[in-house]
Amino acid sequence: MVEVHSDASELPLEGVKVLEIASWIAAPACGRILKEWGAEVVKLEPINGDALRGMGNPARIPDLSPPFEITNPGKRSVALNLKAPEALPLLRRMVLASDVVLTNLRPAGRAALGLDYSEIAEFAPGLVFCVVSGYGYEGPAANLPGFDGAAYWAASGMGMAVSSGLDEPVAPRPAVGDHATAMSAAAGICAALLARTRTGRGQLVHTSLVGNGTYQLGWDYANLAWVGQAAPPPSRRSATNPLNNSYQCAGGEWLVLVNLQSDVAWGPFCKAMGLERLLQNEEYATARGRAIHREELVAILDEAFAEKNRADIGRELERRGVIWAPLRTLEEAIEDESLEGAGFANAQSGDTTRRIPPAPVDFATAPRLGGELAEVGQHTEELLLELGLDWSEIESAKSAGAII
Repeated sequence: MVEVHSDASELPLEGVKVLEIASWIAAPACGRILKEWGAEVVKLEPINGDALRGMGNPARIPDLSPPFEITNPGKRSVALNLKAPEALPLLRRMVLASDVVLTNLRPAGRAALGLDYSEIAEFAPGLVFCVVSGYGYEGPAANLPGFDGAAYWAASGMGMAVSSGLDEPVAPRPAVGDHATAMSAAAGICAALLARTRTGRGQLVHTSLVGNGTYQLGWDYANLAWVGQAAPPPSRRSATNPLNNSYQCAGGEWLVLVNLQSDVAWGPFCKAMGLERLLQNEEYATARGRAIHREELVAILDEAFAEKNRADIGRELERRGVIWAPLRTLEEAIEDESLEGAGFANAQSGDTTRRIPPAPVDFATAPRLGGELAEVGQHTEELLLELGLDWSEIESAKSAGAII
């Protein structure tokens, strides 16, 4: 089990043993974060592997799943047939050898495997047990399956909030809610591990896809709770604050301005854009005035931006302290050297180096990125030997169909 160290050269979770009983993205992405922060993660898969293996490849290259590969490098893989009674004692031994169990099994699935936390806490009181759910740990929807497109995007209100004013709902980008939920789970696990250093006891940790969605809509839900209505859908051509809006530059590139204190930014912005004449117009002198005349002002700014290229505009805005950012494509962002260490990093897997987005938290010690992607069950025998089984017991488990 984990010991507490004070060596600042070690990653924070060095020595922590995590058993991941999960598939798809949200919970396994949490496992990846814990691995990057130093934990040893064992991924428990069914005999035929995580369902994500072989999926999510837009190029349709056989036997390749980039989403699976970015989520699971460096984990050890153990394959158990949890439908075989002989597998359950092996599962319990794995649980007892762990500091953290991370799962997205629903209540019925956990109960069938003897993974009810109230029972586990009796024989493993130091265990941190984290459940990542779609719709909650308990309640009428707890047993519903919950992918992020359903629970995080649709049920939370996120999908309709970003689609407000449009003819049809906007489709989400894949796994956005999964990765947000993974960070919440990782934070909860770390808090529980810290508490264990004081109390010696583990605890139940839970986060849900729908809960992460509603939390991220906190601005809108605060307005509903306090004043009974959410903010109206944004319109680029009639933005209430024209300095908090997007504009297209010469060559078709887009940028966004994000200046919430528009009275502070108005003078520097006009000077950066060569629009000093607007400073002489009293109708535009205040945030309220610019809001009243927003449509005509946005039209003027559209013309000004369309005459200049984005790089030149950006340099002038930065020089004068006006907040802006380029609206990049994914292909542009991944090649942007300015995001090195704060958005992307190089991860090694065998002889291949790939540029990936790591967990967005930095420590004094560099994260443990990349690593080999294990085959299904690659480490089953190795781990069972570490747990104290001998070869005759392993062969017996194979004969019973509990392992491969």
